[in-house]
Amino acid sequence: PSSIGKYGGDTDNWMWPRHTGDFSLFRIYCAPDGSPAEYSKKNVPYTPKHHLPISLKGIKKGDFSMVMGYPGTTDRYLSSWGVEQTMNITNENRREIREVKLGIIKEAMQGSNEIRIKYAAKYSQSSNYWKYSIGQNQGLKALNVKSKKEALESELSEWINKTPARRVQYNKALPLLENSYKISRNYNHALEYWLEALWIGPELINYAYTQFELIDALLKKDKKLIKKLKKELAKASEAYYKSYDPATDEKLVTALLALYHKNVDNEFHLPIKETIKSEFNYKTAEYVKFVFANSILTDKDRYAQFIKNPDSESIVADPAIALMQSALNVYFRINTKAKTSKTDLEKGKRLFLAALTEMSPERSAYPDANSTMRLTYGKVGDYSPRDAVVYKHFTTLRGYYNKENPKVKEFNADQKMKQLFEAKDFGRYATDNYMPVCFTTNNDITGGNSGSPVINGKGQLIGIAFDGNWEAMSGDIAFEPKLQKCINVDIRFVLFVIDKVAGAQNIIDELTIISE
Repeated sequence: PSSIGKYGGDTDNWMWPRHTGDFSLFRIYCAPDGSPAEYSKKNVPYTPKHHLPISLKGIKKGDFSMVMGYPGTTDRYLSSWGVEQTMNITNENRREIREVKLGIIKEAMQGSNEIRIKYAAKYSQSSNYWKYSIGQNQGLKALNVKSKKEALESELSEWINKTPARRVQYNKALPLLENSYKISRNYNHALEYWLEALWIGPELINYAYTQFELIDALLKKDKKLIKKLKKELAKASEAYYKSYDPATDEKLVTALLALYHKNVDNEFHLPIKETIKSEFNYKTAEYVKFVFANSILTDKDRYAQFIKNPDSESIVADPAIALMQSALNVYFRINTKAKTSKTDLEKGKRLFLAALTEMSPERSAYPDANSTMRLTYGKVGDYSPRDAVVYKHFTTLRGYYNKENPKVKEFNADQKMKQLFEAKDFGRYATDNYMPVCFTTNNDITGGNSGSPVINGKGQLIGIAFDGNWEAMSGDIAFEPKLQKCINVDIRFVLFVIDKVAGAQNIIDELTIISE
């Protein structure tokens, strides 16, 4: 239930202390011989060659911990110019645009329980990296990362200029980086705004893009492909419209389209702006109102009727399709211009990293995360985020109920679990008569690692990684060992919820649980 799995909501996101039971269970089925298979009643639960035994021993400060998973991407070798653009373009644009988006969605959710259900996951997904961007900028400023990068670049420049051979090999590294970021700054700003305000801001533009293949098939009169796409798009539309509110999306398109044109250079305004000017007297809201009133895509019944017997004339003339094509036109224009600096930027990065490695051969230089499997090892431990404040390395169920607030949905506590808490009925999962919830380690993780197993020195499962701490949001660019923490849900709490709260003894019986 969300009262456990999302306890604390946006307020506690990226924060410690944490009391969230962030976990899910999946059973994987396969053919009787163990091979991958489509659904069949003959399929059986998959039995792997090895599975992690679960430890009930618990954790203590200083214990070894290893996380194995798939972190997204990091950029630890970013230059000072790259840090500046990350802070002032990527993060600041994301913060500004998503604040507008989240405000509109939140207002709609508060006014309707139906919309709240439809948009809860979308709101959570968008707010996650809105908050991350704010935290990363604060972390980069607090750790003075840009100045540290500049000092390193100054040291590197002196090292390069000490010998003629180094000058020949590396003298272009820093100028290439500086000039590339200078040239691309305006294009990167426009691309970030395009992505956040148009492509992933409202839903209509992206959904219109999903019709592109059908339009092409209709124009080519490819009957076989049309038949296939009719079936696929009809099925996809059921899921899309089930969680879609046209009135909310109309507000999003209106606000974000206006914001885009306000904050992006005229050179990269949408061609459709001329239509807004000539036919709607510069009024974006009136134009968007027209789109939503007349598009096939903004009403589930209109789309259902269309997809039964699609025709090229109506879809090609659709105003939502026109808006999408106008947005794509701008994207290709920006991207074409941005490419002029990308070649030099990549060359500069290669030379920069090669020079750094040669200058400091003793420095531990591991590759950036690139969405492939990584292992990170560390220890369970506490940390001190600021003067006179020390955070313990674990939280308990008592802290969960200390946060309880019936008036705030994020802190509506689970009442069945409360009965167990008050009765101290924790089964075999408690330690010294308290029920652990989460704990922190200094493992190096990032976005994508959520759900990764946390393993002790015996190869036993002790927790599940799901977040990082607020004070170290700069970690993707600058890892800070003293502050960087991996937030994990204690596996004993997971078992307690499965067993005592959910009563799923059948699942407990299947697990390999080690008491010592």
